[in-house]
Amino acid sequence: MSTTTQKLAFKTKGKIYNYTVTRAPGDPPHNFPGSRGDVYVNTNNSVTWIHFGGNNNWRLADTTVSGRGIPDQSHPSPDVGKEYRLFNTEWVGRTLFYKGFWAGELATSKGRTMEVTPSVTTTIAATEYEASSQDEDEDEPPPSPPPAKKRKLNSEEAVPVVNDVPQPGRKVRHSANQFLLDLNLHEQWESNPSSLVESQLHKAKRIFDELLNLDHPIRLLPTEHPTISDTCIIVGPARKHPDGVAPTFRHLVDDLCQAGQQNSSYVDSVTNLVEQGKVSIADIWVQQINFIEGESFPMGSRVLCPMDIPFTEKGLLQCRWRCPPFDKGEATADMEVEASQGSSSSGSNSTSSSSSQQIRLHPTSTWTFPGSIMQPRTDGMACGTYTIHWSGTTLWIMWPATLENLQKMEPTFTSVPDIELTAKLIRTLEGPEMLFLTEEEGEDSEDDFDTDSSEDDLDDDEEEKERERAPTEFAFYIRPNTIYCSLSFTESYQANICMRETGFLPELEDIMTWATDFLENRLMTNTRVGHLEKAGFVQSFTETVEQWKEVGKRFPKYKEEVEKIVGPAERVLERAVGSRMVYPS
Repeated sequence: MSTTTQKLAFKTKGKIYNYTVTRAPGDPPHNFPGSRGDVYVNTNNSVTWIHFGGNNNWRLADTTVSGRGIPDQSHPSPDVGKEYRLFNTEWVGRTLFYKGFWAGELATSKGRTMEVTPSVTTTIAATEYEASSQDEDEDEPPPSPPPAKKRKLNSEEAVPVVNDVPQPGRKVRHSANQFLLDLNLHEQWESNPSSLVESQLHKAKRIFDELLNLDHPIRLLPTEHPTISDTCIIVGPARKHPDGVAPTFRHLVDDLCQAGQQNSSYVDSVTNLVEQGKVSIADIWVQQINFIEGESFPMGSRVLCPMDIPFTEKGLLQCRWRCPPFDKGEATADMEVEASQGSSSSGSNSTSSSSSQQIRLHPTSTWTFPGSIMQPRTDGMACGTYTIHWSGTTLWIMWPATLENLQKMEPTFTSVPDIELTAKLIRTLEGPEMLFLTEEEGEDSEDDFDTDSSEDDLDDDEEEKERERAPTEFAFYIRPNTIYCSLSFTESYQANICMRETGFLPELEDIMTWATDFLENRLMTNTRVGHLEKAGFVQSFTETVEQWKEVGKRFPKYKEEVEKIVGPAERVLERAVGSRMVYPS
């Protein structure tokens, strides 16, 4: 058999990484040329070699797998992505090898060679030999399809069809919700690491089934352009200072390590309860490794998610994100995200100037793991949230804060909803909207691997288009008291900034009207709700009123309007504090 050379590549974050696969009889000669990451296959015995970089540095490849069916290779992977592993003759992101993705097809014991042929190809240029031999096996299906996770490829022709064929028998009740079949949420959940959390499988399936069975339309919010909806305002690419840097996992880790346990919280995303016991940062690292290794989380396992991680100078403050100007209200200037030190409890600390108000905000991060489900909830009370999603795949289901919807949500303000209440809320809440945020697979880029972004394989225009399509640092506002349910298919990171601003006054009036009515007429006299739960709502309501009064003080033009809106709430709160129904003697 003659020698053939195949050029392969993968692209991460706008940069192309090339390598070659050579097939020839015999082992590679001593002086056979190569670059780090190149692959050589001896066609006589099917033995694979890898070039380790440098001169004459061909070594035998380790193609064994662990007992869980995950590549367990002793040779170093290319520095372009430390989680890349060799699969047959391709470098593939290790995140594809979660337990259950390749069930029955991967090797099940250490020392066995992987023989499954992947159906995802990253070929950029083929030799004449490949072109002539493609017809022979192009109709042969692979023994097992790879997981349904998108990979960024170099051309439209090479992009595999991912999750666009609904399963037989699955249909939508309302014709406007046909897009749900295109999203294939069931299959995406089962083919992502979210499937490792056993206790969440039936919950996710129930939520997706309820969406399919809705008899009213769901609005799928676009991510391509700014949009104003009833639940949120889509901004698009997050704005930042010219000196701002791209967010990295290192920034998030620095923030978490500096924050410590006292300044952040840990939520068990299975129960949606804040962990009361001591949680070590080591618990998060171990949990992350368990996901990477494909370990299952059996029934009864918790999945911890760090919340409210404050930004620090060494961490995400380096991104120097800015909040876009508001359409209404006094705070019309760009508001740069600054450290939380000295911020008030309302998330703002303003200083006056002759032309505008500068507001110092209290930015925090949320780090969710695969399989995390946040059942229907609101962020605070009468508080908007500016959110920047910068990594991972997350589904947001949202409903507007109408009087009818808030009344239906009342049980969740004194207890954590179970899946039955969640299903009921999905069926009955009005005006559902959906935001599906994804991220193209990619690893951290390094210069130690053979790279060439100026090759003819992808011209500058195409590369620029790819960069523009990358859904990184995606920003949107969640309106005050918007109800949402979120599901994380993969590990995901987002930045959050709680905001109370005069542009929200029309919504504030409706929220205060509902909250006052709920407290006075349905909560205070409800003997089936415990005193602690009542006191928790009263405390949250009181803090909200005080924070909005502070907004009125800092924006004198709106002070009278704010006091008029919160006045009735203050009087009801005074009666509640003195009531034995809330604070028994």
